[in-house]
Amino acid sequence: MKCFRSGLLLRGARTWVRWQSSSSSSSSSSSGKREIPVLDRPIGVLEPPKATDNTGIDSRTLKQKKEDLMDYDKHMEKRRELEAEYMKGFDEVRHFRATKGKFWMAPGAYFRADKALYMPNFWGRTLRGEWAPTTPVLSGKVSVVRIFGSVSGEWHVNSFTQNLVDERLAEPQKRDFQIVDINLPDSRVKEYIVKMFLWNVKRSIQDPARHGTYFLARKGVTKHMKKAIRADNAYSGFVYLVDRHCRIRWAGSGDATDDEKKYLDKFLSSVIKERH
Repeated sequence: MKCFRSGLLLRGARTWVRWQSSSSSSSSSSSGKREIPVLDRPIGVLEPPKATDNTGIDSRTLKQKKEDLMDYDKHMEKRRELEAEYMKGFDEVRHFRATKGKFWMAPGAYFRADKALYMPNFWGRTLRGEWAPTTPVLSGKVSVVRIFGSVSGEWHVNSFTQNLVDERLAEPQKRDFQIVDINLPDSRVKEYIVKMFLWNVKRSIQDPARHGTYFLARKGVTKHMKKAIRADNAYSGFVYLVDRHCRIRWAGSGDATDDEKKYLDKFLSSVIKERH
């Protein structure tokens, strides 16, 4: 195990050198104006989500766990996964710096219901202290889902939704939608730090109704899930307009433009009026 850690650190040092070199070259090459692509196709998973999806529960027996621990091939596979995850962190930072978290421009139209894909189910701890899935919360209600895993990501999602919170959610008669927060720390250390300050998060969200729709989720979250909804950068923030059937009808990333704020407000009203 000591050799494994030493090897991982050595590879990490080499990766850092390569990353620094490529980062400097990419920053110089991207000094010109970068064209940001528009999200022109539906994102999400193909199948309707279930509350039992992605629980993260390890169903192996104690015997199976011991056998896997002694299995050389599985040990090497785990090592490769750790190395890939280690390198991915550098790539995410570099990509975030190059784009400032704006990976795509939100479209000027929302996706048709029959073409839209689904928001996957997440499991997480709510501000009420409950361990719960997101799908029952989303089902039957129109939602603005905010996904982030960092302070910068939270700033981004706030830029999309601050007007909605101040104007539409402030009046009870206008509460025909909900905001769902999914905080996705990308490591156990970050998850532990967030847990330490959840009391402060709870205090900052004064509306008690939102305490049950704020999820701290890491267990059971896979790369496939994040990639499907294009939320695979830990430093940016992502906003999704989700209908009553958990379908993603519109999405935005990074810091909201004035047009994107108007789109979200307009399309939210349109999806709320739908009855199917």
